[in-house]
Amino acid sequence: MTNLPDRPGEGSGPPPVRKLSNRDLEMVIRRAAELQASQSDDVSDGEGVSEVEVIRIGQELGLSPEHLQRAIAETAGARPEQGFLHEVFGPETARASRLVRGDPGKVLRTLERYLVDREFLVVQRRFPDRVVFTRATGILASMGRAVSQTLSRAQPLDVENLDVSCRSLDDGSAWVSIATSLRVNRNTVAASSFVGGGMGATVAGAVLGIAIAPPVALVALPVLGASVFGGRAYYAGVVRDTGVRLESLLDRLEHGELG
Repeated sequence: MTNLPDRPGEGSGPPPVRKLSNRDLEMVIRRAAELQASQSDDVSDGEGVSEVEVIRIGQELGLSPEHLQRAIAETAGARPEQGFLHEVFGPETARASRLVRGDPGKVLRTLERYLVDREFLVVQRRFPDRVVFTRATGILASMGRAVSQTLSRAQPLDVENLDVSCRSLDDGSAWVSIATSLRVNRNTVAASSFVGGGMGATVAGAVLGIAIAPPVALVALPVLGASVFGGRAYYAGVVRDTGVRLESLLDRLEHGELG
């Protein structure tokens, strides 16, 4: 016969409910999304969550609709960059975004008119809340661009393409996002860095190997590394300067200076 108690004693009840901080909640949601995304990255089969459902779920988690709509607007169309060139030289896209007071349709039309008339870009594709521009070509466009740069006090964008989106956040404001692809710039810098650095390393290695000894030729390898490092620094400056010009454009849009 055992000496078991007739009923559970103190401390044998259900375990205490764990409470998560806001940071813990964010980590849990992000991890759950990663796990689900690892199962399937394709939503063409009908899977996925609509924006309305995202807002409903977020409200159940205690998130405000305004913050949810802003988060949706910020991430719309954005895709994480990957690959060797991204790891070595950096992102191929420069972006800027801003909350602008005003009707989204009017804000987008104001921005489009400025880009066409003053930056000499032309509309390549048009979507309900997004417009894709490309650089106008020809003698007239070149002359107009030169005159505009001379008369304008603001620094021109000087971009080959521009992706502009404008999404409504509430009745009186819009989230404006602009982005330009710098893929050609990055590819050019990468090619120059690897080709130029490779040729320099080859010549230096051959000279050192013949003049001194074959093992000494390995000293030439830093030549390639220095070339790549220099290219990375140069391209980082291009991305930074482009980002400043995009932010400047949004500054003027926000303060009604594009009129």
